[in-house]
Amino acid sequence: DKASTEGISAYLPPNALDDDAVNRLHTASFRRFRDIRHTYTDCIYGTFGDDSRSHTINQVNEDKGGKSMNSDTFHQLVHKVIAQKNAPPEALFAGGFDDWHARARLAHFLAMPSMNMADESIELFRSVVDADYDDEKSEDVEEKAFALQRLSEIECDRQEYETALEHINKAIETVEDTDFLYKYILRGELWAQRWNIMHKLGQTDEAEHEADDRIKAYEDIPIKHNSYVYYGYRFKAQLSAEAGSILAAKDYMHMALHAMEIPDDYKEPLEKAFSATHQNISWILNDIDHATPNPDQIHWDI
Repeated sequence: DKASTEGISAYLPPNALDDDAVNRLHTASFRRFRDIRHTYTDCIYGTFGDDSRSHTINQVNEDKGGKSMNSDTFHQLVHKVIAQKNAPPEALFAGGFDDWHARARLAHFLAMPSMNMADESIELFRSVVDADYDDEKSEDVEEKAFALQRLSEIECDRQEYETALEHINKAIETVEDTDFLYKYILRGELWAQRWNIMHKLGQTDEAEHEADDRIKAYEDIPIKHNSYVYYGYRFKAQLSAEAGSILAAKDYMHMALHAMEIPDDYKEPLEKAFSATHQNISWILNDIDHATPNPDQIHWDI
């Protein structure tokens, strides 16, 4: 709806938001989710300093009518996380309860299947939504956007689609307001997450128009790895598959793969996946996905 797209419209051409939306089947996403533990043990950059300007978690939860968490509860949860096998270093949470970075990091680990504490994770993530961050530090921007992205994913899993859309929109606004190249956040992936949520809300036409606009805006840039184009065509392949158009889905995946450099070792498995003649398009796309270089291991240019 209009409210859900208001903040994002600044990043789209004037004709990109269409009032016409068509109800479609729920998407069968075939994207590969990144390993949160690997990301956080590799990419956290230490404690980021004082967060005195941001809301406290209790203020946020009172505003939203949610539960209340305090410093004692926070530290109890930290100890549960670091008691796990292959636990993260306790230094990740050194900023304590009053530091949004520490709350976001704890939320990531609580959301992992091994912890299975989604309620507590959501509470912590929602407490950082309005937290201030340093928009001149790429690490700070990326950590804020990553928290918003993960929160949106969890909400989407719970079928809280309107709220999930609100938070992925905030993630997109956060990264698109800068020119940084991020280590883990992919702009194209954030947009694809938005489009998939819109698809679930019956806003499929609008989502596809946005994907087309992203592709048109970035397709001719002479770079090897373009996340806007890869995820744009990937989304269109998904829609074609749901409509039962196998040839169109394959064509869009071919175009998606042109947005990345394919090492020689992957070419034969990809050719085999694309050459399948059976009619199970979900199976074909899954085989293509497994034969494709892991997007998380690619050094994307944008």
